[in-house]
Formats: sequence, structure tokens, C-alpha cells
Amino acid sequence: MSTRIMERNTEQTVLVVGAGPVGLMAAIELSKRGVPVRIIDQNDGPTDAKISKALAIHCRTAEIFEDIGLGDVLTAKSHKVTEMCMFSKGADHRLISIPFAEALAHTHFPYLQTLRQGDTEQILIDALSSLGVQVERKTHLNAIIGQDQGGVDCQIGTNTERYAIVIGADGPRSVVRKDIQVAFEGNRYEEHFFLADVHIDWEISSSTGFLCFFDEFVLFSFPLDGRGNVRIVVNELNRDQDGKGPEQGLVQDSGVTIEEVEHFVHQFKSDAKVSNLTWGSRFNISHRVAEKNRVGRVFLIGDAAHVHSPAGGQGMNTGLQDAHNLAWQIAEFQLRGAKFDIFDTFQVERKYIAEEVVQKTHSLTQAVTIRNSFLKFARNFVIEFAGRFKAVQYGIALQMSELQISYQSTEPENKLIRNPKNLPPVPAGTRARDVKFSDKSSIFSHYQKSNRSFVAILVSENPEKFQDIFTQISERFPHVYVLRIITGNFQLENQQDKLVQDEGEWTNTYGCCEGIVVIRPDNYVGFFSWDLDAASLDEYLS
Repeated sequence: MSTRIMERNTEQTVLVVGAGPVGLMAAIELSKRGVPVRIIDQNDGPTDAKISKALAIHCRTAEIFEDIGLGDVLTAKSHKVTEMCMFSKGADHRLISIPFAEALAHTHFPYLQTLRQGDTEQILIDALSSLGVQVERKTHLNAIIGQDQGGVDCQIGTNTERYAIVIGADGPRSVVRKDIQVAFEGNRYEEHFFLADVHIDWEISSSTGFLCFFDEFVLFSFPLDGRGNVRIVVNELNRDQDGKGPEQGLVQDSGVTIEEVEHFVHQFKSDAKVSNLTWGSRFNISHRVAEKNRVGRVFLIGDAAHVHSPAGGQGMNTGLQDAHNLAWQIAEFQLRGAKFDIFDTFQVERKYIAEEVVQKTHSLTQAVTIRNSFLKFARNFVIEFAGRFKAVQYGIALQMSELQISYQSTEPENKLIRNPKNLPPVPAGTRARDVKFSDKSSIFSHYQKSNRSFVAILVSENPEKFQDIFTQISERFPHVYVLRIITGNFQLENQQDKLVQDEGEWTNTYGCCEGIVVIRPDNYVGFFSWDLDAASLDEYLS
């Protein structure tokens, strides 16, 4: 088949390959930041709304939806799960309860949200459409032909086109990943799973999800809504394996029956009434991480870069955060003249997180699927004993919420993470914490006013001390939003733009009465200094 050069100008455009939730998020983030974007997908439409697929949306991901103006839409359409529990051999033996509502009370989203993947995609498609960008369906990336310092040449259909950057969000069988010859390292689990979306009439709260350990299987349950619709997942520990099934994914024509679902559910609660099987699938899972998530101007995000056990519901969330992390760096490079090595940050940070998530979910999967009877007893004993303590319950909730994802350990290799020797309570590399000021504004409200750019925060008891730095940074870096915080007893006589009074919440949270804090465009702390060090701040922002 012959190819031809496409005449339209795409050399400043970012091409996103794959229009699942992760690709859609990347396209929205880029478009909102002013970067030209094209998104293509080989399928003829989004995920069927009846097929739940990726379901869990954790607190940190909900914050990203809020950042792009979709927090209220997400909350209105999703279902809130305020508690996760673990049981042993039925509903009468609870090992631990994990209270999201209590552990995450300090956040805007103190719960896990469940929403069918098709509905999540539709929220994102509508948002992207409002920005003037449409998903191009039935459009296939045949190959990445090559790249140089100026762009990437792609064959799409019969056309050869050149793009500034290519983002592969095209799933575990990624064409993009294969074309840039990146190994997908890892293994396939032996365990066999099936899932079913059903209606169950039982006494389990519709705001509670759980897993229950049995000798021969493990039962997971997640509420889809408040009307009794539930996702059931079963791991049959002793089922014979035939070696068949997809490497990573679902089998649509799976043969899952409502009688099969009833068999497992009744062992948890014998009087449960199961009906209305709307979707079922058998699947196998793998744990794999791409050898690298960037080659030149080509990037891998989501399942194209990492796949792992669904334990903890981390998969789609990790991919959406990949998109969030990458988009602001592309915008800094494309629109604000950042050096190309800014992308080293993406490679360092998101590869580290992918490996960490894969390792944690792998360990959790191994613990859940133990076959040895003594080890099963020991596991349950430890969970039940440790589960009595609030610190353990809250710790698990925070881990699941992804609020504790940190890039701190990537320093000093990571140029966008700078910490002082004496680490602060909220160090660089961790998610920024929201605090309110005397004028009712907050860190997050100023972050939104900045158009989600860099926010440089100057802190002192005396506003005269940071006036010169304020003027210098405002002139040198006009895209940086400079916020001044007055601590101590100094009282503001007149309200001024970007000048606020701390009433104690800032000092209690960040521990900083005088110094500089920079929040990056992804709402992570990037720079922290205990001093009003203008030279270090200038160097960092440069």
C-alpha cells in the first residue's frame, strides 16, 4: 500500500493514540493548557456503558478531575464507597474495617467512588468536545516511522504525518510501545478470575465494599450504585488452569452464569438474593512494566506502560495520573520554552511510581491468593489483630487513596524536586496540602487562579522582607503565580492581590514561618526552602 504525505500542519500538534480514560485525560489536560492535540482510536466507539471494566476512582484521581473542572460532574454520576472491609469465611467474621470517611476527612473527597468505565469515558469525551477536540474513531496508527529532534513521523492509514510529540495510551498490546521497541517486562499470574455485575438483595450496606477469604476462593464485592447493583469478582484458588485466555484483559463471551455467581455469594451470606446478571467475564492478569516510558519524543502512559493486578483498584487511577504528570511538562516545553530535559522528570517519576504500584499490588495479590493453610491462618490473624488499631486502618485508606504517592525519593536525580537538608512536614515531591487563609481563599483556590501553573509561595512575618523577591520573580517569570503569606502577628490593613494572612493553618501544616515553597502544575510541592533564598528559587524556575 502506498503512502502519501499529509498536507495539514501537525508539526506543533501532540498525537494521542488511544481514547480510553487515560488518553482522553491526556488530551483534555493538553487542550486546557493550550497545546494543540489530536486523539485517535482504532475502535468505532467508547466502552459500552453497560460494561463496567475499570471501576474505582480514588481520592487523588478525584482531585485531578476537580483540577480540570469535572469534580462536581464526577461526584454527581458516581457512587460513594465510604468503607472497605475484609472477612473470613462469611459475613459473620469481620477481620478489619477501613473507614475512608474518617481517614480522608481532611480531603475534598473522603471516599472511594465507583463508576462504570463507559460513564467515565463519556464525562471525559463531553469535556474534550467542549474544548473543540473530537475523538477520531476507526483511525489506526499503522506505525511510527521515525523521529528526530524536531518531531515524530507516523503512518496513519495511508498518510504519513509529522507530530511534535506522540503519546501512546493504547493499552497493554500497545502499537506505540512495540514500534519504539520497548520491552514489557514481567510475568503472567497463574490465578484465574471471573467477574459479574449483578443485583444482590442482602444486608450489606451499599456504601461498603469488601473481600472475603475462603479456603477455595476469594470473593470481592464493590457496589455500583445505591440500588443493589454490585460487581462480584472471584479468584478460584484451586481451579485447574488450561493456559488459555488473554494475557491481560477480559473475555466477553465468558460463560459466567448467575448460578455460578450465586454459588459463591451464598457462601458469604446464605440468604442473599442474586438476580439480573448484566455482564460477566473471565480474565487472567499479568504484572509488567515497560523498560522505559519515553523514547525521545514518544511517551507511554497507562496500560501501555504498566499492567498489574486489580488489587486495590490502582490501574486506571495510575494511568490517569501519568497523563496528569506528562501534560504539564509538555505544556512547559511547547509553550513556555522549557528545556527538553524537563521530560527526564516524567521518566524518573512515573517509572518509579509504576514499579512501586506493580510491586505493591503483586505483594497484595500474593497475600490474597495464598494456598498454604498455615499461611492463610497467619495472614488472617495478623489482619484481625492489626485491624483493631486506627493507625493501621487509616494507613491502608491513605495508601488506597493514592494521596501518599511521593516523588521524594527520586531526588537528586530529579531536577524538579528540591528539598532542604532539614526536611519540612510537607517536603518537595509530595502532594500539596490545602489550607485556608483569613480572606477565605486557600492554596488550591490560588492554584486554580494560576491556571494551574507554577505557584511560588513567599512566607514571612514581615511583608517587606519578600517584596523584592516578589517583584523579581513576577518580572522574570510572568507565567509563575507568586503568592505572599504573612505569618505571625502582623495585621494587614488593606487587602492586596496575592497577599494573604495566615491564621495558623499554614504554619501548622507546612511548618514554615519564613521561606519559599513552590507548587508545581501537577499540584505537587517541587521546591522548599527555609529561607527567602531568591537565587535558589530563580535557579529552580529557570
